[in-house]
Amino acid sequence: MGSYSMIDKDAVEALPGCAFWIDNTGRIFLGVTENGAAMTMESNAQKITCDEGGNTPLKFLTGGDSARIELTMLETTFARMARVCPNMTLDGSILKFGAVPGQTMPTGTVFHRPFAYPDGSRDLILKNACNIADQNLMHKFDEPMKLTCSFEGVLDETADDGDLLTGGLGYR
Repeated sequence: MGSYSMIDKDAVEALPGCAFWIDNTGRIFLGVTENGAAMTMESNAQKITCDEGGNTPLKFLTGGDSARIELTMLETTFARMARVCPNMTLDGSILKFGAVPGQTMPTGTVFHRPFAYPDGSRDLILKNACNIADQNLMHKFDEPMKLTCSFEGVLDETADDGDLLTGGLGYR
């Protein structure tokens, strides 16, 4: 489980559930999560100090905020991996790896819905997010192939509500 700053720690539960990805080509099921999901939101405040007071803080200014959802899906497929991993493509049944440096990575909306809350009241959602996780492809005799994702929010200057990072708990 990750740290949960800025939100009620008791309200965020790492419960088993399903993860979905929505981008400009539609919505796909990513898989059943292993150990649920973790959402971390951080506020990067800038401290203004006064050296006359021995570096005593005078005030804090808002800085850039960040948000991230981390999850691992069980029994994934190459098609799902190619859809959410920006440096992977699927050519027939072959998963190809590698991207041209300097290209903008695609973004979408990721959400995790716990099985215990099918009404969506405990969904973890992050809009305008990009998967930045490294991938370890392993085939083990006694384990399913897994997809590990770390979706980080990207500034959304077109958000209707004015928030540059949009996401939350049970947010629709």
